[in-house]
Amino acid sequence: MRRGFTLAELVVVLAILAIVTAITLPRLAGVRDWIAVDTAAQE
Repeated sequence: MRRGFTLAELVVVLAILAIVTAITLPRLAGVRDWIAVDTAAQE
């Protein structure tokens, strides 16, 4: 049996990572905005 990954396996993994990143980044941006608002409210 050959070692390593096939092109199809790599494409699937990259697609999953892209989907997870696309879901996570907007949430992180929202948390950052919420922290800025909270900090401004405390001042």
